[in-house]
Amino acid sequence: MSRKKPPVASEFQFFNVVYDDGQQTSNRKVATSDIVDWDFDNSVKTAIEEQDRKIREQSGRARGEITAITKVAAR
Repeated sequence: MSRKKPPVASEFQFFNVVYDDGQQTSNRKVATSDIVDWDFDNSVKTAIEEQDRKIREQSGRARGEITAITKVAAR
């Protein structure tokens, strides 16, 4: 009988993001090191807004305001 391997701590957590214009992005990666336990929601939103800022600088296309962030269930 084989043994199950212990779960590995992930370096990233994944989130689905909904913007005020109705657009949705799925599986946005946020580094676990960027997430503060006592301020989880705000630190995740800040990390995703930073990603959006970098995307806007490179593509020239702006995103709307974030209205909802949902953590993706573990796979």
